[in-house]
Amino acid sequence: MAKDKPPRRPRAETPKGFRDYRGAEVTERAEMLAAIARVYHRYGFDALETSAGGHRVARG
Repeated sequence: MAKDKPPRRPRAETPKGFRDYRGAEVTERAEMLAAIARVYHRYGFDALETSAGGHRVARG
């Protein structure tokens, strides 16, 4: 009788879309996101925070 192989582990990957922002770029990005948030709030939407570290493969 053949032995069962252990389940394969997911391959480690660097999360996509993560980068550093500095100086004026931080300010511009914050202002842009605030403007977008104002529009959403105007139409009755509430803010939603979610984990940035979730990775599809790691969650299984």
